[in-house]
Amino acid sequence: MFGHMIEAISHRGSHVSHPENTIGAVLAAVGEGADGVEIDVHAASDGVIVVHHDFFPRGTVADRRLASRPIADLSFAELQTFDLGAGERIPSLRDLLEALAGRARLYVEIKGRRCEELLAATLPADSNVAVHSFDHRSISRMAALAPSISRGVLQGSYMVDNCLGLKSAAATDLWQHFELIDAGLVEEVHACGGRVIAWTADSERDWERLAEAGVDAICTDDMSGLLRWRAGERG
Repeated sequence: MFGHMIEAISHRGSHVSHPENTIGAVLAAVGEGADGVEIDVHAASDGVIVVHHDFFPRGTVADRRLASRPIADLSFAELQTFDLGAGERIPSLRDLLEALAGRARLYVEIKGRRCEELLAATLPADSNVAVHSFDHRSISRMAALAPSISRGVLQGSYMVDNCLGLKSAAATDLWQHFELIDAGLVEEVHACGGRVIAWTADSERDWERLAEAGVDAICTDDMSGLLRWRAGERG
């Protein structure tokens, strides 16, 4: 066991028996014991915030013309015609939040362009959620629209001044690619009041290294393995 309890975040939910980014996947991750679940969101053409990773919908659909159009150009009803497998459809964020019922923290990655106002209107101010994005401008907009919602920025590089990056986006969580995390980065972020969340690490060797560096959370595709390791069970 480590001196601090590293938060275990499921990457897009459990993929074992459900397609990623679905209600079934999120609830399965919670059933495995995840502290948090990371998902991706876009806005449909009629203003519904939906949970999906790609800009174009995955899955099978009878009207193949719909598959060639981005999510932003499709209505929620049209998106519901896509079959993701295992009886799952592309969920609305509102429906997912209702099903989750606060049983784990929901980390919402903003993928869709300029959907912050719709997202802010969908997220209740007192909900157990946080937002993050590779587009740091999106996080700045969320700070103005929904200041009570926790915010983070995603990085795939090692910045010269990580605290400046957080401050400029009005964020407190640094989502850093796990291969670019060392003790110096964690110490810097902690010194300015931030947290470091590693993405996406799936092996004991990486979890050990990240724990030694002092990360606050690990996002993984292997939740059951991460939880066993966190409990002190080694492979």
